[in-house]
Amino acid sequence: MAKEKPETTSKVKIKYIGDKPIPKQIAYRIDAPSGSAVDIGSLNKEGELTIQEDDCLGCQEMNEGTEINVAIEWGRQIEMFTLHFDEQSGNHK
Repeated sequence: MAKEKPETTSKVKIKYIGDKPIPKQIAYRIDAPSGSAVDIGSLNKEGELTIQEDDCLGCQEMNEGTEINVAIEWGRQIEMFTLHFDEQSGNHK
């Protein structure tokens, strides 16, 4: 009997935390050591956009010390930051 690889699903959630009105769409770029994702996405009524693993090749296989560069653009504004993976919690900070 062959062992099946456990399924893991990676996803990234982007949440708009600025003043209202919430933009309808954002453009984003995510650069990680394993790849990049560039796209335009629609925010839901809570101001959130969830990017699944299939849409974000750079969002998988992260270890402690992994840095992910992110750029998010809406309207005439752009926010750029770097996420650092914390292996103990499994979260980015």
